[in-house]
Amino acid sequence: MSQRPNSPILVNLFRLYLYSLPFIFALSFRGGTITLSLIIALALSLVLLVRLFYSTLQLPPFLSSFILLGIFLGCLSLGLVLNDPFSSKPYIHLLAYSSSILLFGLIPLTTIANIDLNLHWKTFANDFINVVRFCCVIAIVEFVASNFFDIYIKDFIFFPDSLEGGKSRFLGLFFRSRGFASEPGHFAFLLETMIPLSLACQRSLSKQFAWVSVADMVLFFLAFLVIGSPAAIAIFFMGFIIAALFFSSGDSKKLILSFTTAVAAVAIIVSFLGRQIGENLNLPDVVNQLFVEKVDSSSADVRDDRSAVGSRLFHEATPLQTLVGYGPAVYATKNLGEATIIQLYQLLLLESGLLGLGFFLGSFLVFARNAYAHLGTGKMFFFWSMINCFTHYAFISNYYYPIIWLYFSLAVLFNHMNPAPKYASSKGE
Repeated sequence: MSQRPNSPILVNLFRLYLYSLPFIFALSFRGGTITLSLIIALALSLVLLVRLFYSTLQLPPFLSSFILLGIFLGCLSLGLVLNDPFSSKPYIHLLAYSSSILLFGLIPLTTIANIDLNLHWKTFANDFINVVRFCCVIAIVEFVASNFFDIYIKDFIFFPDSLEGGKSRFLGLFFRSRGFASEPGHFAFLLETMIPLSLACQRSLSKQFAWVSVADMVLFFLAFLVIGSPAAIAIFFMGFIIAALFFSSGDSKKLILSFTTAVAAVAIIVSFLGRQIGENLNLPDVVNQLFVEKVDSSSADVRDDRSAVGSRLFHEATPLQTLVGYGPAVYATKNLGEATIIQLYQLLLLESGLLGLGFFLGSFLVFARNAYAHLGTGKMFFFWSMINCFTHYAFISNYYYPIIWLYFSLAVLFNHMNPAPKYASSKGE
């Protein structure tokens, strides 16, 4: 492999890209479609284009996965042509799919493939840890400010007008934190995918990983609680159990000790908070109530209704629509009104058919196979995060969030954080 040239512009833009990840709705435009991450990714594209003309651009790994994603886009395009070629909405959504894959997937991956990670991996690892800590602190500060001082984050930072006006509560007492997302559950999704990755970064940087992880775990668990997302809590621990079973690592025992210590600390904090407000709060009851409330909530009913709409559309599909779908923006082409599909796999099935869904999932399976061979001792954390991500996408459909596409770049970074063979980029694997 040829030596990657040192490029301060690429390094600093990629750092900015990492710091933009929490802003999945705040500081965005056009209803959250033009985000900070998108703007920075466009800037990276321009820099890479200039480098392509004036110097040698290093080929990124995982090109086979992007070929499969290109075929997925072809299925979407075919569904569009066959179902509603004269409406503008499907083309806008096709652009959203394409730009997500290109700008959030291929561009950051090509960027990190053209940075000398021997010099910069520690910088990126520290940045990632700081981003996750920042997210947790924001969630906790927002909880305290909104519940005890009547101060709300949306009054101090720009959110699109489409931000829901209502303030979601849990336990019938507290406003839930939503951070920089459009709703609390989406910010919880961000945390449950990024926390395992930040723990991997800590492990590579600190010899006192166990002690550092305990302190951070308290911060993480408090953030989960104030966001009030039981699904995120369940997915986070379920993902850890699966990853620990399939990717054996000595870190699993250290993490279990960290979990136990952190849960005990959080239980003390919850009990103290209850005494301050005159309520008899304890951690098991709080967690139990979170799950009970979620099962009985109107959002769960809405989710079931939307799922039923999606199932009806699939059963009404012609054989050709079953294969290649109804095309992008199915809610518009099928006149569903506001009843959009809110589960990613059902959305992909309806919009790209069985073929499109197969190629989409196949691209990540190929990626996972290739990444597994190169991630060294950090693979447990990496796949823990991926399990969390793809499990949570059974409840949301926001494919345009950067984190799902960032795994390609982070796999290259993790390869330098742990002793593992280098990628043979000339093969495009």
